[in-house]
Amino acid sequence: MQRFASALETCGFGWFAPLVRLPRSPDRGHELRLFALRVGLPVLALAAVLLAWHAIAQSVHIGGMMLPTPGLVWEKGAEQVREWQADGVARSVHTELVAKTAVEQGMTVAEVEQFMPYQGKRLFIDQIWLSIGTVFLGVGGGLLIAIPLGILCGFSNAIFAMANPLIQLFKPVSPLAWFPVVYLIINKAVTQQDPLLSKSLLIAAIVVGLCSLWPALVNTANGVANVDKDHRNVARVLNLGWFRTVWSIVLPSAMPHIFTGIRVSLGVGWMVLIAAEMMAVSPGIGGFVWDWYQSSNDVALAYLVLAVVVIGAIGFLLDRLCITVQLLLSRGATAQVR
Repeated sequence: MQRFASALETCGFGWFAPLVRLPRSPDRGHELRLFALRVGLPVLALAAVLLAWHAIAQSVHIGGMMLPTPGLVWEKGAEQVREWQADGVARSVHTELVAKTAVEQGMTVAEVEQFMPYQGKRLFIDQIWLSIGTVFLGVGGGLLIAIPLGILCGFSNAIFAMANPLIQLFKPVSPLAWFPVVYLIINKAVTQQDPLLSKSLLIAAIVVGLCSLWPALVNTANGVANVDKDHRNVARVLNLGWFRTVWSIVLPSAMPHIFTGIRVSLGVGWMVLIAAEMMAVSPGIGGFVWDWYQSSNDVALAYLVLAVVVIGAIGFLLDRLCITVQLLLSRGATAQVR
């Protein structure tokens, strides 16, 4: 039980740890109070928001259009799940048919798929997975630049003096400004569509990377610059090389700052992604939002609100993922993670 509770804490879902510890806890009242504080109060707040939303949606009309209630948004979400499940069954049937045809005609599966492609459309859940992959690609690429450069800026005042004007120049640039620049360059540079990495996905990922690398860079530089001087003196006494000093001394000390930057970068990247996908006409969540924005369907607003809720929920899960990785890599650090 204790191990499971610790695992919940590590994964950022420590709200439920008191319930897991409750059966064997010597102070059950404390565990119940802790659970009420961690879970009860947020649930009350969420319930109040849902009730207020339902009441407003029932009474407010905007240009003859009713706001969707929480129940309607839930219904549309369940509808998307059912469509995705039905599409999975249809894909399985199609795969079996292609394999059977290949055997009967003495052809390969790839050859049969060329003239018998699956005709199903990309569904909302598929678009969600595509957007998650795009944000990891974009933010990951940005971090590969931001963290090494941040370490150099934290170590060297000269490098920071050279890099700081560029950081301050590009950090406030909006994704709306980056998009046309990236769009024109990629359209000219990439002449062939890669089935695994389409132009629209590549454009969205690059815009995400350009907008999300700055928080990680600045926080990494601050974390490295503020490493205790005694720690660096220990490295000098032990005659450690530069890479060994960074790995064994600097990174463990700067880890909270670095992960704060990563969390902010991931949050920024996820926000930027939706706008980038809408402008690039990428078939991700941004494409889903754009399609329903242009629709004249009476329930278009319900789908748009569904997208908003899903975007927020995924952003929350991505943040929990960062917390989990931070706690796993903190090497026994006891600092509180918020």
